[in-house]
Amino acid sequence: MNKLKEDLQKDLDLISKKIDEGYNNDYYIAPNLELILNIAEDQHIRLKLSKTIKNYINNYEDNEDSASKAFIDNYHNYKDLNESLTSIGEKINDEYGFKIVDPRYKAKVNLDEAIKIVANFFKNYNKDIYDFYENFIINGKFYVLKNINDQFGLSIMSDELLDPYLFIKKSNDIKNITVLAHEMIHVYLSDYQKYISEDESSNKYINGVNEVYSFFIEYLMLDYLTSINFNKRDIINYKKSLYSDLIEQLYAFYTLLEPDDIDFTNYDEVVLYNDVKIYSYGLYFLYHFYDQYKIDKDMAVENITNFMLDSAYYDFNHLINNYGLSEEKLRDYKVLLKHIEKIY
Repeated sequence: MNKLKEDLQKDLDLISKKIDEGYNNDYYIAPNLELILNIAEDQHIRLKLSKTIKNYINNYEDNEDSASKAFIDNYHNYKDLNESLTSIGEKINDEYGFKIVDPRYKAKVNLDEAIKIVANFFKNYNKDIYDFYENFIINGKFYVLKNINDQFGLSIMSDELLDPYLFIKKSNDIKNITVLAHEMIHVYLSDYQKYISEDESSNKYINGVNEVYSFFIEYLMLDYLTSINFNKRDIINYKKSLYSDLIEQLYAFYTLLEPDDIDFTNYDEVVLYNDVKIYSYGLYFLYHFYDQYKIDKDMAVENITNFMLDSAYYDFNHLINNYGLSEEKLRDYKVLLKHIEKIY
């Protein structure tokens, strides 16, 4: 824990120094600063907050409604597709009567075993990711924590100021494997984008596709676990939990869309809408990329990698129409249905 405190304090001081030097890119500062402070609070770590940081927090909170403006156009531009996705959730629920799944897993997997399994998976999947993973596990900011904002995994992304962090909560079951792989993809992709100039980053689109690649990797990991004879029932239950999470997210999405009166000046309400959207997109789009992967592995890996990297530069319509994810295909609920029917 002392090492974590040193790392967090060092990065907090670096952020403070950069602000004093005139660096004012909220796109980088605000999210990572928030996560650093949340992690510190969760782990009962007391950090020293400079006057610069305190002033920044106060000023940013006073203008949080400005952060909401970035979502307004996206909400209206994609509203038709978003409503289609919620209707997909309704159709599937009507047919299968899904309930929230909270499975209990039987196979015991300690962290060392999980690290080796994920390494072997990445070695077979992609050499660049495997090399990055091996180096990060040894030299990166990788921490196992008792509590992480009630999540099983969390990343602080790499950017112009900070190197990435990866946190997981020890679970001693299949989630040690899937969560580690999921979060590593976030870290890996953020490392690609960290050298984007300030001018370029200020034009970044907020597309809500942050989770697509990570959920895609989780699903591929389940195939890999099947190939090494991991506990079959745990794999099936994990797939069921993914479907359950998707339906739950789509219903939450629906409750936000139905009234058509999201208060875009209310920061908390907009954050809720965005969180539901990125997990809906992440869970739903994964199946489309997975189907691509089964047809042409190399093409699918190239597509999903470029899809994620291009999310920094292009709007949503460009993304879904240039990597095999047309709106017509995304509206076809039978794509998801065929995956569900395989395990029920």
